[in-house]
Amino acid sequence: QRDIADSTSVDEDIQDMTLNSDFAAEKKSVAVLNGSDVPGMASIASHFVNNMGGRVVASGNASKQYQESILVVDDKKSLTAQSIKRYFDISKVISKSDAKDMYEGEIDRADISLIIGFDIANEFK
Repeated sequence: QRDIADSTSVDEDIQDMTLNSDFAAEKKSVAVLNGSDVPGMASIASHFVNNMGGRVVASGNASKQYQESILVVDDKKSLTAQSIKRYFDISKVISKSDAKDMYEGEIDRADISLIIGFDIANEFK
């Protein structure tokens, strides 16, 4: 019997449940950026995306701060994009072609970029 407080075992259980999910099968690359002043937000969000079956390829700080979280996607209909949108309750979803003026290098390197703004980060303070 496992101790529920043991986050490693909980993570393993969640990953086992999502291993063969449609989300994981889509194999979209995900970049997670912290666009707030709350330390560790990219790491926390990356952890959730990984547990959901996502493939996080980059995690770090955004080049600037964002009041509102943004999801930048190559395909708005992808299951991965829709799942991340729902899980993090992101209202602003834009296509990569509409994000050219954002100057976040990870947007070009990943299929999906999740930028955590103050709206989500403030929930963790």
